[in-house]
Amino acid sequence: MFKDLAYCRPTTVAEAIEALKRPGSRALAGGTDLVVRLREGREGVTMVVDLSGIRALGRIGVQGEEIFLGSMVTLRQIMDSALLRHEAPLLARAAAAVGSPRIRNRGTIGGNIMNASPAGDTLPALLALEASVILSGPGGERRLPLAELLAGPYRTRALPGEFLTEIRFPRLPAGHGSSFLKLGRRNALAVARINVAAVLQVTDKRIRVARLAAGAVTPVPRRFPEAEALLLGAAPGEEAFHAAAREVAAGMVREAGQRHPLADKIPVVEALVLRALREAGDGHIKPGSY
Repeated sequence: MFKDLAYCRPTTVAEAIEALKRPGSRALAGGTDLVVRLREGREGVTMVVDLSGIRALGRIGVQGEEIFLGSMVTLRQIMDSALLRHEAPLLARAAAAVGSPRIRNRGTIGGNIMNASPAGDTLPALLALEASVILSGPGGERRLPLAELLAGPYRTRALPGEFLTEIRFPRLPAGHGSSFLKLGRRNALAVARINVAAVLQVTDKRIRVARLAAGAVTPVPRRFPEAEALLLGAAPGEEAFHAAAREVAAGMVREAGQRHPLADKIPVVEALVLRALREAGDGHIKPGSY
């Protein structure tokens, strides 16, 4: 069916916006998800708009107190970025957890976000980083929190003709610790059964910043504010960490309902959240643990 597809490779955001006005057009990032769906005939696409020619979408950098990534930055680039390994090590580890080396070499951060999989590995890390996304389309450019973009499993709130151009998040506070952990059915090429990201800042022996996000346990990856509230102001340690872990599991049940497969996840969710909080409470992700 690929011979029936029209193809264009714009070199600017403006050219891509114009191309995506065509009915049946679809933006192509790394292609690790879209190409599979095209082969299965599930997309109804008549033209592919390849974003790889837009060099501005491949940048990683700092602007003021924000880190920015273009939507075409690959997962491999995130893993290898000295800036991100220092400023956002949980995102570097999350990128390393995606698929195989071949997928990480091709797959992009923008594609991972816009696929909106409940088990998307970068999503909990980005939520814990309080990331925002910038969308460009016929109506111009708009910025919204990542949490608002995710509308449901494999659905976003991008408007017709819009595509993701950039991801931004504030630099983490001084003295923070962070973690990203994933549980799959095997060590590699596994879709997450559970993934967890945590950011903690401790000053004067009290938790002053607490961010806790999880994926593959609710219809969309999300933060757990009730669990975060239990951590704020508490002394970092087993009592607070266990309470937060139990609350994440309880939040999962409240949102998804109590059923047998989910009930089996409860102790696993608690254990993974507890491990993430312990690592974040230690102050940093260990070097080389990507």
